[in-house]
Amino acid sequence: MKATISITIVLLCTAALTACSSESKFEPVAHSNVQKQEAQTIKSMPLNPSASTAVNANDKMFIQDVENSIDTLQKTLKELDLILSETQHNDELDEAKESVDIARQEVLYLWNKIHNDSKPESANLKKIKTSYEGILTKFRKGLTYQLDGMRVVNSVKIMEGIDITNKAKSSLNELVMNIKKEKG
Repeated sequence: MKATISITIVLLCTAALTACSSESKFEPVAHSNVQKQEAQTIKSMPLNPSASTAVNANDKMFIQDVENSIDTLQKTLKELDLILSETQHNDELDEAKESVDIARQEVLYLWNKIHNDSKPESANLKKIKTSYEGILTKFRKGLTYQLDGMRVVNSVKIMEGIDITNKAKSSLNELVMNIKKEKG
């Protein structure tokens, strides 16, 4: 009985996560002053360090590292959505937990790589780095809540994790849009 309830909760939460992640139109929603402030900071961040300053090697490497990291993150999230959708149809709670944990570890790896290996010198790129690290931290927190909720069969915790993850997706989409705008 408990396994059936667990699987049902995971299925409902997976359906909610899949539905939220498959939305094609991006509309950032800021629910608190902190989120509004973060959204404003992301919008105002130019990718190019400065029109009058030449881009140095560290800044060029950082730009490339962030773009590669974002690509990896998006692929990881897409794979997780596909796996969760598949496990939903097959009632495989253990596989769902394992997939969320692997995605969580991948996000931590991406955060560590950007945090430790990227040293932009431009103030604007430093802001982008800080913002992206914050987004990765939100993803990890959301995935952790989901995983913890799955482990103890707590649908409230799973839904809270999904909400945090969706907010991180919105922030990531906004950051990506601004990076694309800046690159022209």
